[in-house]
Amino acid sequence: MKRDYIFLIGNRHYVSAFLRYSPTGGNDYQFQTDYDAIEMDTASPYSWKFDNGKSAGVCNVNIEGNPYYEADTSDLRQPFDDGFVKFNVSADGVGGSGVIPYLPREFFDFEAGNNLLNKWRFQQIWFNNKKPATQNPAYENEEDNYWHLIGTSNSTNYTGLSMHQSNASFIFIGKIESPSYCHYTQPEPNGRDCTDTEKANHIRQTTAHELAHQFLVHDEIAYDWAWCGNPAPPPGAPAYTCGHPNGVFPPPNDNINGEHCLMSPRLAGDEDLGLGMRTDGIDKIDCCLLNSNVCQGEPGGRTGIRDVSDPQ
Repeated sequence: MKRDYIFLIGNRHYVSAFLRYSPTGGNDYQFQTDYDAIEMDTASPYSWKFDNGKSAGVCNVNIEGNPYYEADTSDLRQPFDDGFVKFNVSADGVGGSGVIPYLPREFFDFEAGNNLLNKWRFQQIWFNNKKPATQNPAYENEEDNYWHLIGTSNSTNYTGLSMHQSNASFIFIGKIESPSYCHYTQPEPNGRDCTDTEKANHIRQTTAHELAHQFLVHDEIAYDWAWCGNPAPPPGAPAYTCGHPNGVFPPPNDNINGEHCLMSPRLAGDEDLGLGMRTDGIDKIDCCLLNSNVCQGEPGGRTGIRDVSDPQ
């Protein structure tokens, strides 16, 4: 049985939902049931509130192939082994099963007033069978070791977004894959788009970056060097950092000295350098963000992944 699409009709408060599918070699069949519709904020046609606790489904019928966006957890050992962290990824989140339906960019961009919280209420309702909300406000979960890693569409302002109070992280796959975002300004005259490999690396990097936020680790104000033990120092970089994989990717993601921390921002002063750090496949964390201590000359006192208490 091949599912074709889901579509909704009705007014703001009452909706009929149809699941339509086509068995191989057969005719279309149609199932119908009724649901309470989500309230809309009148300021935006995309501002589903998700505040009644009963429904959290929005689908797009225009995506060909795999209609879901999936975060990539395949390389989490690289940044988190040094923090003594192991992730167990549920089979429900692999291969398109268990992922949430499509939500458009406009939903994530609409952040006026309380609508800033819509995205967190959405995931709370969607995963209510896994971890019912027991705190107030309703978008919060009780802290535990079960996190919601959500691959989703696009955002004007973010490649990833996390709220540790909700145990949830969004990875904006559509944003990362967009040539309007993943594009180098060099070489002249027009630069170049990211390769498919660079885009895939970026998705893995953003997935790891957002999960680090669940350990209360924040973006660094300025870049720090990633910690890779004590390798031979790359030219112009401290001895403990990684070497950039020069000679692997086309310029300008080449001939770079050292590697920045996974939690360092994309540098506004050098967009190509910042993008290169996100797309080169090296995802390591600054050592003082691993254990909160002074490390390799960098100041301690910041939250470290090894030091965050385990909520069980």
